[in-house]
Amino acid sequence: MAKKELEELKNDYQAVFDENGNVKGCGRALCIKLMYSLKKFAPTADLGSFDTGFMNIETIKAEYHRLISQ
Repeated sequence: MAKKELEELKNDYQAVFDENGNVKGCGRALCIKLMYSLKKFAPTADLGSFDTGFMNIETIKAEYHRLISQ
């Protein structure tokens, strides 16, 4: 994974989740942006709805932590 893409993923994640892993009141657009960032690296993961911004929170957290720990 390229350093630039990793930084983008981290920024997107931090825009949606606080330091305790709780979802912020960030809005649908940022949730969708995070899902698209993750989808690049986890194409088969069920991240949620890209139309509504409804997230599969546990999957997103698990995939994010899996990716950044590599």
